[in-house]
Amino acid sequence: TKAMGYIPNILGATLLLLVGMLIAKLTRTIVTNLSVSLGVNRLADKVGLGAVLSERRPSDILGIVAYALILFPVLVASFDTLDIDAVTQPASQVLTKITSLIPGFLGALLILGISYFAAKIASGDENNKNAAKDEEQQP
Repeated sequence: TKAMGYIPNILGATLLLLVGMLIAKLTRTIVTNLSVSLGVNRLADKVGLGAVLSERRPSDILGIVAYALILFPVLVASFDTLDIDAVTQPASQVLTKITSLIPGFLGALLILGISYFAAKIASGDENNKNAAKDEEQQP
């Protein structure tokens, strides 16, 4: 009879996990397709990341990250439904640490992107100056 008391928890956790996986897969597809349509893959090729990421496209990686960011909290919630503290507490702590790192990571990406484009602009200006000097020196 004690085992029968866990059946609703197991069914609830399973249902939560299935719905969460469905939402995570849908989100992965949306993020991947949106990234492709925004030209993330072309931008990565221009920057030189295409050669580094030969097997995976950047849009696929963004989709996988979105999938993981949705699925991990769903897993924690599923464990919480099962009422297993030995698993739920450490997983909740990891989730808290991950979510606290996201703003810093996004800020670092923003600074990196701004720095990249500033360097491109600066190097483009230098190339234009050299080209103008070459034209002036030609007879």
